[in-house]
Amino acid sequence: MSLTSLSQVIGNIQAHTNWQQQRRFLRILEHWSNIVGDSVAAQTRPTGVYREVLQVAVSSSVWSQALMFERLRILAKLHPLIAGMGEPIQDIHFSTAKWRSTLKKSSSYQPDSQHPSSIAISRKKPQAIEKPKDALEAFDRWAKTIGSNTASLPKCPLCKCPTPSGELARWQMCRACAAVKLFK
Repeated sequence: MSLTSLSQVIGNIQAHTNWQQQRRFLRILEHWSNIVGDSVAAQTRPTGVYREVLQVAVSSSVWSQALMFERLRILAKLHPLIAGMGEPIQDIHFSTAKWRSTLKKSSSYQPDSQHPSSIAISRKKPQAIEKPKDALEAFDRWAKTIGSNTASLPKCPLCKCPTPSGELARWQMCRACAAVKLFK
C-alpha cells in the first residue's frame, strides 16, 4: 500500500467537479456586493447554482422584475470573476421564494425608511392584554392604536387626514388625494 501525499489528496479534491462548483458559488457570494452594488446586495442573496443558472433570492417581486432587466450586465461582471471555475453561468433567476429563509437573525435588512409613505411607529413591548369582549371593543382598541401612531403626523391640505411628511413633500397632498387627482 502506497501513501499519497497531502498535496496530491488536496489536488484531487480541488479537481473534483463538485468542489469547483462550490468554490465558484463561494466566490460569487464573496464578491456579490461588488458585482451588484451595496443597495442591491441588501435586497438580494445568491442561494445557489442549478444547471448553470444562478439562483438569487430577492426581497420583493419589484426587485425581481427590476433585476431581470439587469441580468446581462450582472452576468458580464460575473464571468471574469469565475473564469476557469467550471462551466460559465448562463443565466440568473430572481425569485422571492427563498428570501425569508436567507435572512439571518442578525441581518441588517431594514425596510426603506426614506420612502415618502414611511412613518415611524412606536412599538411598545406587549403587555398582558385582556381579550376583547366583542368585535366593537377590538375595533375601538385598534382605532386608538392607529390614532396614537398618526396623531403627530401633519394633515393633508385637501382631506385633512394624517399624512406622512414625505408624501406631503412629494405631492403636496396624501397619496389618496394624489391618486384621485391623477385618475380624474
